[in-house]
Amino acid sequence: MTSAVMADGIIPSSIWSQIVDDRATEAPDRVFCEILENNWQNTGPRKITYGEISRAVNRLCWWLEEKIGVPKASGSFVYVGDNDLRYVFVLIASQKTQRQVVLIEPRDLTDSGLLSLLEHTKCSHWVGGSSSYTDLKKGVLEARSEMAFSTLPPLSHLLQDEKVQDYPFVATWDEIKANPVFVIHSSGTTGDPRPLSYSLEMSTVGTFSRRLPDGSEENPELRFTGIHGTRVLWVAPPQWLGGIMGFLLMPVFNETIPIWPPCHEAPLTPAPIITEILGKIQPDGGFYVPSTIRELCLKEQSLQLLKKQTYIMYGGAPLDEWVGDLLCTEVDFHVVVGSTETSRWPLRKLQDPLEWRYYWIDERLGYRLEHVDGDLYELVLERKPEWRRFQGAFIMFPTLDVYHTQDLYTPHPTKPGHVRYRGRKDDLLKFKWLAKVRATDLEEHFNMQPNIKAAMVGGNSKPSPFLIVEPETDKELDLDEVQSMIKLLNQSLSPDICIPLQNVIIASAERPLVRLGKGTLDRRRTIDEYKEEIERLYI
Repeated sequence: MTSAVMADGIIPSSIWSQIVDDRATEAPDRVFCEILENNWQNTGPRKITYGEISRAVNRLCWWLEEKIGVPKASGSFVYVGDNDLRYVFVLIASQKTQRQVVLIEPRDLTDSGLLSLLEHTKCSHWVGGSSSYTDLKKGVLEARSEMAFSTLPPLSHLLQDEKVQDYPFVATWDEIKANPVFVIHSSGTTGDPRPLSYSLEMSTVGTFSRRLPDGSEENPELRFTGIHGTRVLWVAPPQWLGGIMGFLLMPVFNETIPIWPPCHEAPLTPAPIITEILGKIQPDGGFYVPSTIRELCLKEQSLQLLKKQTYIMYGGAPLDEWVGDLLCTEVDFHVVVGSTETSRWPLRKLQDPLEWRYYWIDERLGYRLEHVDGDLYELVLERKPEWRRFQGAFIMFPTLDVYHTQDLYTPHPTKPGHVRYRGRKDDLLKFKWLAKVRATDLEEHFNMQPNIKAAMVGGNSKPSPFLIVEPETDKELDLDEVQSMIKLLNQSLSPDICIPLQNVIIASAERPLVRLGKGTLDRRRTIDEYKEEIERLYI
């Protein structure tokens, strides 16, 4: 397997199936991942080897050819199923058979949005992980006469020990690096979802820390070095880009060993289950969304188990400040920064863990900071052909030379390249009297309170801001208490951005703040949900 770095920064032989097959030949008993089956508390994790992965992928390649036929140049198929290892098999088999798989999240799609997605991706086959997933949208899809349906064999069948004939694969990296392999989509809760197609080359963006033939690591100054061969509990659904990164790309490119949470749990494994896993399985590190880390930090048992990990990875949103301050000197932080459109960005290791709020962005991202307001700057990417490996935006959108991320940052006062994330450009509130404020700057004051699960500040085009707070599940919260918090915050604000004491809504358990899949607030849908209550605040 070739590991030399090309002049433009792209590594050759980054073909998933070849890497897996090579390792299966060289060391078939080498561990690829660990899965937690139904009785994992008593049996421990089941180790899945590269030999097993290679056989399962070959078995699935032949199955796809039997059920779907020879791949068409423009065709694709949907896969949806339980959050288990079959997602990895489907992804690698799709690459090996030169197909494109569309990974959907049915809960995030309206019926019209689903039909639009299938039309845009020229999808002609629906594969379910069980009969219930196969039939999930049949009533909607029967109008598409070209749509066929199949049910994937169970995991136990794909992992059986019987030998299977190798599925032939003869393409070179240069021949297939631009081929689309999988599609993920933006939220389709209101309107049509946006499909984003990942090629093999796009999948290599963010893999800057591979082990070289002499045993050293490339780019040792970047984060994510030092994790080769470690066992990492990966808490993200496998159909998310973050899940694909952890369950497939990091084992293949960074040689980590992901531990799969029990597949029958919720898409984001509940904190009590994570606590049990940390106590019994003792992984070296873990990947979590920030809302999960916050929940784990609220209980002493899970907090102490988190601190025993060597490292914590997180992404999708910033950490609450009190959470970061609590953990930054106890474990190494590996923050995943980027987006679905750009993939992961190269971040350098911070020299001072207390400055965890800042990202030290490597210049090879090819970025500039464009002033927006006050100390807020939008991060803008510029095409640099010599740094192509680090610039996913221009692999995803090959006709662009400039890409506006819509993300706002504040530069460090003394350290070049260090920036602090401040939120999305469209989260900048502009009031009726033209005063401006970052909603997240105000929300942090409330989110650090132990009896508040989440807070949202809004008021765009209104005369003053409003506040919606969601109490912790087992905590009491009354209006007087919230108003006391507001008074304390207002002391540090200029009068034109203070929150009026009467502009408060306490969310009920039946109507919590609306969240996206990663646990982050969905501001637009929350405002829609509370539209009437918000309007009454300004009467």
